[in-house]
Formats: sequence, structure tokens, C-alpha cells
Amino acid sequence: MDNAATIAGWVNHADRALTTAWSRDALTTLAAQFVPGDALGSLGWLLRADAASTWARWYVEGMADIGRYVRDQELGLAHLYADLRSTLRAEHPLFPSDELAELSRVVASLAWKEVLHRRRGRRLRLTPREREEIWFRSEPGAHCYLCGYKFRPDAKGRFLRRADSRHADPPMLVDCVRPRGRVARDLDAEIDHVRPVAGGGDTERDNLRLACGWCNRVKSRYMALYDAPAWSPTTFLHPRLGLISLPQPLWIVRIVGVRGRCEAPLGCSAKLADAELFVAPRRLEGALNPTNAAVYCSEHDPWGHVRFVGPGILP
Repeated sequence: MDNAATIAGWVNHADRALTTAWSRDALTTLAAQFVPGDALGSLGWLLRADAASTWARWYVEGMADIGRYVRDQELGLAHLYADLRSTLRAEHPLFPSDELAELSRVVASLAWKEVLHRRRGRRLRLTPREREEIWFRSEPGAHCYLCGYKFRPDAKGRFLRRADSRHADPPMLVDCVRPRGRVARDLDAEIDHVRPVAGGGDTERDNLRLACGWCNRVKSRYMALYDAPAWSPTTFLHPRLGLISLPQPLWIVRIVGVRGRCEAPLGCSAKLADAELFVAPRRLEGALNPTNAAVYCSEHDPWGHVRFVGPGILP
């Protein structure tokens, strides 16, 4: 548990860095500070993991320009390994040869997987039979794998390209932080590439899932919390909560999709496979962002009585 002085000191350094965002001295001072665990909230593991995966990708591509290997099909793993070993030897001349070889192997392995993903990654049109297989793989209770929303019968008809399937009436109320239903597409069942095509994802069985139109549109080609801006985008005058900040939509999709179960303090068995899940603030006085977010089922949702509003009053 962090003490008050530790948190205050960290916030003070962050304030200086934000105030002078182009000051090297302020930024290096902040970088040297330990981030208090209390500042990251219950999802600290996700914030750290998304940051670490981003740094890892930058590190690997900084050692070898992956795009060159993607475009030049004559370049193979052996070329990549040799280039990486040469670069790493120049970067770390004092590393023992056996340790350098192992580091080169590990980096080359990750980089080559990325090369292969990007070489293969292209969006293919699925046949009617493949669409049926994807749908029935999700039965019974076909749902969005990112939020748990259960698809309505009309969504099934449109997914399977049945000519007589029409959109049902839009909902009269929508979730103020995940306003699914403001446009007809939001309620559709769509095919999502877990690893986005833009990031080298394949149109193959293991990379395809059913997602609602809203989650699919928001997730898009993004893979980490940090792909969205750091601040809440706008405020909203809620009829019962008053003025609140609305979260970045990507935060909601990422948090629910990764956590995948209700976090009620006294325990709950609800998971994405059997329930729609929602995000609400852990501290009701604070803004709903990744450090102050928790996942709940409808039964334990502290915002359950105020979450749904008329779509016309949302910004």
C-alpha cells in the first residue's frame, strides 16, 4: 500500500511534466518515478501489460525494419536473424556470445511471426457456408465476444444474408457509456478479426469472432488502451447523475473484453459467455477511465438504475 506522500510526490512530478510537456528535464524526472500501485487501480495489470507490449513492438522494429521483410518475399528468417545479430552486436559489444545469440534468436522469433502475419494478413470475403459455421459455432446464445450482448433473431438473419431479414425497431434507451443502438449497425452481428487485418491478422477460423456492430466499429484496428487519447473526450449532462465525463469508447471495449467477468466485491460467476457485462466507476465521484473502472453484470451494476438514457440526449 502506498503512503500519501508517495502518491503526492508522483502527482507533483506528473503535473510538472504535463505543464512543460516539451521539457526534457521534467520528463526525465517523471520517468524516474515509481508509479504508485494505487494510482493504477484494479486494472493496473492491464495498463502495464498494454504499455509493455507497445514497448516490445517498438524495440523489435527498432532493431529490424519489419516492413522491409514483409515486402521483400525473398528475405527469410535466416536473413532476419543475421541482420538482428549484427545490429545487437553493435548495440551491445560486451554481451557474451552465447547470450547475444539467445537474445538474437528471441527477437528474431517475435519479429518473424510479425512478418508472417503481415504477409498473410488480408481480408477475405467469407462464403455463406463459412458464415454459417461462424454463427453456429457461437450457439447456443450467440453473443458479442467483447461485451456479451446477446444477438436478436433479426441479427442472425442479416448475418446469414437472408433476404427477408429486416432491422427490428431501435431501442428506446441506450447505455450512456456504450450507446449501442443509436445506429442500426450497432445491433448487428459482425465478424471481428481478433488480431486486426491492419496488424497482420488472418481471415482464418482461430482469428474470427462474432462481435456486435458497436464493439467491432470501436475496436477497429486497435489493440491497446493507449491507442485512444488519454483524456475523456466529452462531458454529458446526465438527467440523474448530473455532469459526467464520458469515457473513450475503446477503453470500454478493451476493459470488458479482456477482464471478461463480473467484479462484484462479494463475488459473482457471470462471464462474457453467459452475460452482458458493463463498466462503471469504482469510485462513483471519479471519472470513468482505466484507473477507475470495474466490470459488472446487470445484477451488480452500481449504475444499473441510471445507465440507460434516451439516445437523443447524448452528445
